[in-house]
Amino acid sequence: MNTLKSLVDGNKIPWVFKVPDEINRVVVHADRFHSDDVMCVALLKETHDENIEVVRLKRNESVEAFTDYRTIICDVGMEYDGDLLFDHHQLPSTVKPSQLRSAVGLIWDRYGNPIYNKVSAMIHDIDKHDCNSVQYRSQLCVTIGNFNPRWDSPDSDFDENFLQAVEFCRII
Repeated sequence: MNTLKSLVDGNKIPWVFKVPDEINRVVVHADRFHSDDVMCVALLKETHDENIEVVRLKRNESVEAFTDYRTIICDVGMEYDGDLLFDHHQLPSTVKPSQLRSAVGLIWDRYGNPIYNKVSAMIHDIDKHDCNSVQYRSQLCVTIGNFNPRWDSPDSDFDENFLQAVEFCRII
């Protein structure tokens, strides 16, 4: 299977996502997932390293053990530094609604190539839905959300469903 990384490495397309080479792990939150954390992992797998380690932490677990130069932390940890920490939940309330970003929007702003207008538009669609789903509904976000196990599912396997959603997003 051709990944975007293989196309970039083969000089068939310009770079898509420039993440430091030493990044080998991504941390996101566990349990119920959303389009922004799924898309963060999908972008990293598709454009950086398809074998990147994915760690899913409970929202109340500390990310401290994972804060090093080899790990990107998205949508968990309540910290944003614009380099390796990309949790949008703690952005100041002074940010205008039109400037709000989801975790994938923050990581795209840092590492994404702006020449890919369609990718940027898709990510901004996720931003709008993730930051205000009452006012703005994205069919893509709803579709990704439908990968979550149903509330009454007897054997809810969020991790397996999360990885299925990631693979779906890699295709997109």
